[in-house]
Amino acid sequence: MKSLLILFLFVLYPLTAFAEIDERKIDVYFANGIKTSEPEAIKNATLLRNSIKDTTYSGNLDTYNKQIAKVAYSYNETHSFLIDGLETFYQKFGWKYILDLLHPSHGTNLKLQVDTYK
Repeated sequence: MKSLLILFLFVLYPLTAFAEIDERKIDVYFANGIKTSEPEAIKNATLLRNSIKDTTYSGNLDTYNKQIAKVAYSYNETHSFLIDGLETFYQKFGWKYILDLLHPSHGTNLKLQVDTYK
């Protein structure tokens, strides 16, 4: 009995734990822009998925399913045009002090996105 448990832990468990990850397939993430609500981001990710199916794969679902693992959204929370614009400047130019003055909690949202991608 003990040897079966060891066999499971060292041989079979790693095979089953990572069974759904297929590195031969592509994961596509839609990242929303400024002033986009989460329902709009979900809708846009769906539009992107359908566009990839229709234009790249010409509606051939078999080929699409063999090459694309998922098309999902990675939602970047929106606050206002001003705050989102300043966040964009921060990401582009590193003006961290401006963003920290106006909206100090932006770092947790970025960490959530990075974790989603991983």
